[in-house]
Amino acid sequence: MKKLLIFLPFLLCADVLSPLQKQLLQKDMNKAIVSGDKLKNSWINPITLQYKYNRTNQPNTLQQTNSFFIGINQPIFKSGAIFASIKYADFLKSENIDKINLQKVTLIKQAYEILFNIKKIDIAIKKQKFLIANANIDIQRKKEQFLNGLTDSSFLDNAIINKNNLLLALNDLENQKQTLINNFKNLSDLDYKNINLPEFKLISKTEYLNNLNIKIAKKDIEVKKALKYMNIGNNLFSVNLIANWNYINTKYNQQSIFLQNDKDNFYNLGLSITIPLDINSFKTIEEAKIDYAKAALKYKDELLKANNQYDTKIKTIQTLNTKIKVYQSTINNYKSLIKITKDNVKAGINTTLDLENLKNSLEIAKLNQKSLEIDKEIELLNLYYLAKGFK
Repeated sequence: MKKLLIFLPFLLCADVLSPLQKQLLQKDMNKAIVSGDKLKNSWINPITLQYKYNRTNQPNTLQQTNSFFIGINQPIFKSGAIFASIKYADFLKSENIDKINLQKVTLIKQAYEILFNIKKIDIAIKKQKFLIANANIDIQRKKEQFLNGLTDSSFLDNAIINKNNLLLALNDLENQKQTLINNFKNLSDLDYKNINLPEFKLISKTEYLNNLNIKIAKKDIEVKKALKYMNIGNNLFSVNLIANWNYINTKYNQQSIFLQNDKDNFYNLGLSITIPLDINSFKTIEEAKIDYAKAALKYKDELLKANNQYDTKIKTIQTLNTKIKVYQSTINNYKSLIKITKDNVKAGINTTLDLENLKNSLEIAKLNQKSLEIDKEIELLNLYYLAKGFK
């Protein structure tokens, strides 16, 4: 049997994900890092290396030329665009890493949510079996009433139909459970039976408003800001360093007799100033400014949505707590009724079927309460995962 995994609150482990899922996420992470480093150096132009060999066979003369060339045309000033492009690359790399971390915690959250729903389905299946047991009791009562002429067959037929419907619903629940298990297997190689689910604590609104979506939206402002300045700089003047070195070696042969060997070795060094005259340059800059302003608005929108989401979750949790208390009251009432009915059975006032029916109803109420507690845990999970993440 696999080792039992115990997950404590706020120390949830990413090992719930399968090795395949972790490898895919790691590849995405590696790509984000490499792409970011590549983008950071994109302002550096390549050095040109060129080698040529030429052989010319003229009448009675053979000419062979070897030449080697090294050339550099490197911008050293671009009106701030170089510095902005480096900052843009760093911010974008950091944002992409956060996005991959968001993918990771979302997958982990999905795995836990499936586990909670499997547990909830198990409760629903147990509840359904108690409902079927009560349906059997109802059939037995209706049968006795029909045989004693106290009611017609339609009541017995309805009781039988009700039981059949409950059996079909039980089958549907078992199918739903298998679907959930298969969905969990898509994310994890662990046996869902060997995972103890945590009990979450309510996090504060301050913690929730510092969640991954907010962080990503905030970093996107910096990305778009750097991109704006990079576009402005690219459309102003730039200064380039130009340098090249040439080496040429030419040999002449006539009728296999060496005649001459000419060598040339020279270099050029200079600066160039470039001013791009692009009809769309101002529009390009305007687009970058709009994207920057839009990113700032998106950040505000994410904050607004997060505020509303937190308030909605809190309200849902409060409603669930109220329902849990209601079921606790129902449980207490059933316990009192069972105690009274036990005495009535001894006195011959009630039958053992009445007692069994009440006991089943008590278990159904307990299961309904447990199901609501799981709903509460799912709501807390959805608050927790964005703000806290998983180790």
